[in-house]
Amino acid sequence: MSSDELRAHIAKRLRRWMRDNDVNGRQLAATIGVCDSIVYRWANATSLPRSYELRCLCEATGMSADELLGLDR
Repeated sequence: MSSDELRAHIAKRLRRWMRDNDVNGRQLAATIGVCDSIVYRWANATSLPRSYELRCLCEATGMSADELLGLDR
């Protein structure tokens, strides 16, 4: 999977989770301790979470890293 595909996959999963759980980027950012602009970059597929951010993102959303990264197929 290319980095573009990975960013797109994470963005899709993250946007779906946010929609399904009625959580906006600012709320998720506050939960995981990053600025809201970072969450918006992930949700718009312009950047990838760092490893420690990925862990926090998984904990906050209840998704596994495999699920978020698209390795659960």
